[in-house]
Amino acid sequence: QEASVDAAISAKFTELDTDQNGELSKEEFSKA
Repeated sequence: QEASVDAAISAKFTELDTDQNGELSKEEFSKA
């Protein structure tokens, strides 16, 4: 169960991290 949650979070993070820098800027985060 936990692995699938982590995978979902990871996928969402990658989707939001539009500049692929490994962190979410305020602009990226606000689109979440």
